[in-house]
Amino acid sequence: MRPAAPRSRLFRGGCYGWVAVAVVLALAIGLTLHPRTPGSAYRKPAVDTPAPPPPVNRTPSPKLPEVSSRPKPLLWYRNTTVQRSAQVAREWRLIGGVGTNIVWVDITRPHVRCVIGLARGADPERGYFPRENFYRIVKRYQPRAAINGTFFHILNGQPTGSVMRHGKLLYDGRWGTTIMMDRQGHVRFRYRSGTYGHKLDWKGVYNAITTGPTLVRNGRIYLHPREEGFRDPRVLGRASRSAIGLTRHSKLVLVTVHTPVSLNKLAHIMLRLGCLHAANLDGGSSSALYCNGRYVTIPKRRLSNVILIYD
Repeated sequence: MRPAAPRSRLFRGGCYGWVAVAVVLALAIGLTLHPRTPGSAYRKPAVDTPAPPPPVNRTPSPKLPEVSSRPKPLLWYRNTTVQRSAQVAREWRLIGGVGTNIVWVDITRPHVRCVIGLARGADPERGYFPRENFYRIVKRYQPRAAINGTFFHILNGQPTGSVMRHGKLLYDGRWGTTIMMDRQGHVRFRYRSGTYGHKLDWKGVYNAITTGPTLVRNGRIYLHPREEGFRDPRVLGRASRSAIGLTRHSKLVLVTVHTPVSLNKLAHIMLRLGCLHAANLDGGSSSALYCNGRYVTIPKRRLSNVILIYD
């Protein structure tokens, strides 16, 4: 018979059993209160950390306007509407057996303006007048209508008549009739051929161009090209023409004729259109006309200057 274990050993064994039971119960309670999903990482208890500083506003401060010596774009070279308007209209007529392209401009309307355009890169202060393709001139200025301007030298592009733009005399010419425009768009003709531009009275004039010869003066045909200084046979002979006129009802008339005609025939055409004043423009290969998105007359050479219409 095996002898009985001492009571001290039995007591220690019983204590160990109760401790094991307590550990198992504690683990079971912990898993119940804080279950963990398979594959989840152990998360440390949250620590009371100080709040992060507020974000810094990195939005750049508004830039100050740059100071530039170049003039700002002028509002003169803008149309008030994208759509074509009733102030500028085009038509074709058969006058005296000659097909005539006509653009009517109602300059009594407040938004209608008539200004002078130059080829890209022109520097009148240095006497530099380059020539530019008519398509590119129209695309750059985007006028409602345009017609070629005064005569110019083929080699250097300098105009033969005076040219004023935005109140500044750009070129001091001498021969021909001067078409003057003020800020309100009013147009008038001045007959002072043989007088240099710097000797004329430019008060109230904002844009101007001198061309010729004169065709109609005070409602009557006026043809004295040699007295006005025009002696070139190509001007005095028959050629395709461009002209500008002003009617009794203050309508500006832009005209091109593709058929070669004389100055006398052109003067009769302008008179038939009701012009009170009219003058010849550079013609021949320089004759050009644009209106409401259509190139009516296409020049055969690059141009130095043009007359632009905005509304």
